[in-house]
Amino acid sequence: MKNSLTFEEQTECIISYLLEDILNPQAPIASRSLSCDCETDSGGAGFFDEAIIAGRLRMLADEFNKEVETTAQAVITEFTQEKAKAILQDKVKSLCAQDSTLASERAFLGMLVKLVVCVAEKAPEIARQLVTPMTTMINENSGIRDFIKGEGGWEHVESC
Repeated sequence: MKNSLTFEEQTECIISYLLEDILNPQAPIASRSLSCDCETDSGGAGFFDEAIIAGRLRMLADEFNKEVETTAQAVITEFTQEKAKAILQDKVKSLCAQDSTLASERAFLGMLVKLVVCVAEKAPEIARQLVTPMTTMINENSGIRDFIKGEGGWEHVESC
């Protein structure tokens, strides 16, 4: 029987896969497998696929065409492992605050992914260190957790 993953474990699998996919897009899919096969908390087997969910998050991020170049550079410049979560959270909130239509949790999640994509393009070594801060930020943000759970869990988060 497959083990059931908690929300936190699912988040870690998704963020790890997402960053690996961003940093190594040509890597064979088999070599990127993170062994996150599971039954969801609702007991349904086979619905949780971190590759599909990471793809949806990337599509969500693509909806945000705002210029994040300067913000990505600020993350890189200010980055320390101790401050990583605070820096990410501050920068994403700042980007969302610039446009009142980006006040939702969905926008926050999309902008977070978009920012990490930009950081990965400029400084892959820093992007690799963002798995834990991103996972922690999502898991500890009740608004984001409630949004994801309200959609039916990670496996139901859609880009549209």
